[in-house]
Amino acid sequence: MRHAAGAGVDTERGSITPAAVMFSIVLLLIVGLVVDGGRKLNAVAQAGDVAAQAAHVAAQQLDAGTVLLGGGAIVDPAQAQAAGQAVLAAAGMTGVVLVDGDRVLVTATCTRPTAFLSLINITTVQGTGSAEVRLATGGP
Repeated sequence: MRHAAGAGVDTERGSITPAAVMFSIVLLLIVGLVVDGGRKLNAVAQAGDVAAQAAHVAAQQLDAGTVLLGGGAIVDPAQAQAAGQAVLAAAGMTGVVLVDGDRVLVTATCTRPTAFLSLINITTVQGTGSAEVRLATGGP
C-alpha cells in the first residue's frame, strides 16, 4: 500500500526557526542598548565629576603676587589651565579649561568603548560634563 504524496509529512516542521532567529536578534539589540546606554550614562556622570574636580583644582591656582600685595584672590590663567588639564589627563579625558576673571569653567569629555553596539559598528559612546567654580572672597 502506498501513501498519498505528502501524507504523514509534517509541513509545519521548522517554521518556528525564522521567528526565533528574529526574536533573538531583537532581544540582543535591546540588551545592547540597555548595556551600552548605561555606559553612556556612566560616561556623562564621570565627565561631570572630573570636570568639577578639574575646576576646583584650577580655581586654587591663584596669582601669588596679587595675593601677597593685598590685591585679593585672582586666578592665574596659565597655571589654572595647566592644573585643570592635568586633572583631565590623569582621568583619561579631554576637555577645555577657561578662566574668565573670578570664574573657572571646565568641560570634560569621556569616551568609553561599547560592548554590544560594536556589532553594528558603533564602537564608542561619549559623555560630556561641565562645571563652573566662582571665587568667593569673604570680608572681615
